[in-house]
Amino acid sequence: MKTLLINGKWQSSYDERVIDIDDPATGQVFTQVSRAGPAEIDAPVTAARSAFSNHWASCTGPERGRLVHWIS
Repeated sequence: MKTLLINGKWQSSYDERVIDIDDPATGQVFTQVSRAGPAEIDAPVTAARSAFSNHWASCTGPERGRLVHWIS
């Protein structure tokens, strides 16, 4: 089974298919990522909503800026 990173944890995907990721400079496939099916879509949406309502919404603008800078 392929894996997906959902809510900070690697989870098995129920869908065995993958999506090719092309290098835009060469047009060649340089990696593949797991394809999420309907069963895997609800979990990350729920995690994102929870993160927004529990933390992100209460952050000040400068705090958000620091977080975005740290992530990048």
